Amino acid sequence: MKAYRKLLLICCLPVLAGCPPVAPPPGTSQVAPSLSWTVSDATTGAYMSIRNNTTEVRGDHVFIVYFHADDPGGGIGTLTLNGTANQIQCGYVSSISNGKTGVKSTVNNSGNPFNQTLPAINDPFTEAITPRLDWYSFNDQAQPPREIRPCPTSYRTNRGTWAGGEMSGSITFTGTATNFAAPNLQSNSQLTVIIKNPLQRP
Repeated sequence: MKAYRKLLLICCLPVLAGCPPVAPPPGTSQVAPSLSWTVSDATTGAYMSIRNNTTEVRGDHVFIVYFHADDPGGGIGTLTLNGTANQIQCGYVSSISNGKTGVKSTVNNSGNPFNQTLPAINDPFTEAITPRLDWYSFNDQAQPPREIRPCPTSYRTNRGTWAGGEMSGSITFTGTATNFAAPNLQSNSQLTVIIKNPLQRP
């Protein structure tokens, strides 16, 4: 993930670098920002398909949820991102080899399902730059507010150590952005990420 972080930082530099404040050109119409989402499986490098503001991920993988805001007229004034994890079930998948039946994989739940409110990310901007983005990264280094680890990433049992993660549940994200030149122009968007265990590939 170190290489990924460097790449993300490089990609974001044009967005986040300090630039002189700019006003929208004369005669430019002011509109509410346009919003979109991207979900990346950082373990495989794949981008997940989003339909009807819903997508699926593997809970034992590192996955990243990006929130994009664009307003070529007035720029982005504020960007807010938050989320709620619903009925998250932690656990792991064990694989036992049997000479007669081959390898048997089993989902093992750990503890009870729980809900979790993600730490909100609030970015007010002093420069009218567009586009902007924010993100949450899951199952990585657990350094809030952007990096979240709902469940342990490994479990030790008397049969060995197994890779762990979220076995089921969902996370609902809400993103909000305002127009820099006209703060009363605001857009909101939601995304639901459904978590699948490794035996239920998205």
